[in-house]
Amino acid sequence: MSEYYIGLMSGTSMDAVDAALVKFEERAILEYYREYSIDPELRTELRQFDENSSIGDVSAMDIRLGHLFAEAVNKLIKSAGKTTLSQLVPMVKLYCTVPMVLIQAQSRLLIQM
Repeated sequence: MSEYYIGLMSGTSMDAVDAALVKFEERAILEYYREYSIDPELRTELRQFDENSSIGDVSAMDIRLGHLFAEAVNKLIKSAGKTTLSQLVPMVKLYCTVPMVLIQAQSRLLIQM
């Protein structure tokens, strides 16, 4: 039985969300790959996060990034010729990473609490 995985990431350049749809049978098969640009204004905002960022600002950015990554998933599925995520059943797993600067800001905030 095939399993599908969707992988998402944005590297340290934060210039795009990289999205991949991979099918696993006897081996991994890259079904589809796309890069979705991150708005330069959002990139600038992300780079401004540091240990002085408030938990409220970090939480708000987390939500914005969640929406951005969800949009990337929807675009990837549509571009790959799938109408909905349910067409990838029986199993879909989603892996994503967020820019390291945000993770570092969150870690420092949580440690300070």
